[in-house]
Amino acid sequence: MSIRIPAGIAGGMSIRLTGEGEPGERGGPAGNLYVNVHIKPHAYFKRQDNDILLEMKINIAQAALGTTIKVPTLDGERELPIPAGIQSNTVLRMRGLGLPRLRSGGRGNQLIVIQVATPQQITDVQRQLLGELASTLGTEIVVEEKQGFVERLKETLGL
Repeated sequence: MSIRIPAGIAGGMSIRLTGEGEPGERGGPAGNLYVNVHIKPHAYFKRQDNDILLEMKINIAQAALGTTIKVPTLDGERELPIPAGIQSNTVLRMRGLGLPRLRSGGRGNQLIVIQVATPQQITDVQRQLLGELASTLGTEIVVEEKQGFVERLKETLGL
């Protein structure tokens, strides 16, 4: 039997197939068949309602200077501008690139969580350049009260 799975269905939902169950007692009509849906997790896309979450790593130069990166989406690769000075755990939204809404039109968003990757191994030239940069930045450390990752994600989602 073939079953049509509607776009946007979530794991744990059931699909009712009317009249496809066991025959009724004493010649009564057949019952319904319920199909429970289980969705296999994706290697790097995570689902949150109709939104797709994706973590992307960029290097410190890209974070400081800004850049444009290619991001995988459900519809193929798209370009995403990264603003200069972006910090780790910043959430960027790509509108309308999430999952279809099950019982209404439109789609969710794709949310990109930016992670700034610090290199673990650097060349002598890179060490020298980073040293020069460090000498111009100073050593003062400022502790600021900022929203945590969860609060920023909720703000991005409008929750």
